[in-house]
Amino acid sequence: MQKNSRQLQGPGSIRKVVDPREWRWKFLESGHKRPSKVYATPQEAEKRVKDAYLALVLRCCGFASLNAVEEELDKATEAALASPEHSKLVEQNEALKLEALSWMDRKYLGDVVFGRMEETPPILLTFVSIYVPFVSNLSGAYHLGTNCIHTDAGLFRSLEETDVRIVQVSHELHHYASWLGGGMGVRWRDNEGSPHFRRGFAQLIRSVKNEPFNEALTIFLSKKAAYERGIYWSEEGTDQARLILGLMLDSIASEEEVRKAYFSGDFSPVYASVEEKLGDGSFDGILAFLDESEWAIWGALKYIAEKIGERNPEVGRYWEGKFGREVLDFPTGEHYIPGFGR
Repeated sequence: MQKNSRQLQGPGSIRKVVDPREWRWKFLESGHKRPSKVYATPQEAEKRVKDAYLALVLRCCGFASLNAVEEELDKATEAALASPEHSKLVEQNEALKLEALSWMDRKYLGDVVFGRMEETPPILLTFVSIYVPFVSNLSGAYHLGTNCIHTDAGLFRSLEETDVRIVQVSHELHHYASWLGGGMGVRWRDNEGSPHFRRGFAQLIRSVKNEPFNEALTIFLSKKAAYERGIYWSEEGTDQARLILGLMLDSIASEEEVRKAYFSGDFSPVYASVEEKLGDGSFDGILAFLDESEWAIWGALKYIAEKIGERNPEVGRYWEGKFGREVLDFPTGEHYIPGFGR
């Protein structure tokens, strides 16, 4: 009997070997048909977003700071709601949400996810936050198990900065669609058909971190959708690396293959493409870097580039030339990536 299997006995000594991983695969395969909490308006979701923000404060600063922060937050919210500029910002953000949603049509999302988003359309809250030392910035988020996404009113206050805001809104919409389709997780079957799983997200001390593969493709797909429509927003730090990881996966597999995997959570075709084009064990090699630390994603990029170079030196030189030796060598820890598409 397999290590992870259970033997079920029924009447007449009928025996059946069941692998719990197959049950888990079947469960995850259906995704989330509907959020457990569906909000009709942004105002209904405001308490949920505020509680998420205060939970970060509590984890980072403790109870002593919680009441003071909540009081300041309420004052900031009250002042913002009285501002005509804030009302315009909220109205404009709603228009940007509708525009970003129009990019995510049935062909892009697939029938299942498109139908679920139509049934429970996302609502966008323009949230007013305040600066709190040692608390990671909750500039925007999809709130798990709901149809709510939010963007921070104070992050991009200028009404002219629509490109920045629509890319961020698109990013959170992609998270919602990914949650509906595949729980924001990553699963795949290896060449023998055995199932493997990665968690969709992790609750950390100062923030919630999404699964690195999922987050990289969220950045890549939302920026690609915007860029195809003449909208551009650059990234810095590890988000640059995540964008490049998405680009590399897109070049190894295909845009359609990567996109379908992202919205369904089933990365089996992507796994097969990576193993075929980079060599056996390469998929696990990439994941090992992603699991090491947030910054180790730079090592994953170097690993992929070297694997590509082993198979095809010309293509390897393309990646090296595209991003520069200083990116792939990492001698100083300071990395430069030219603007995506620029």
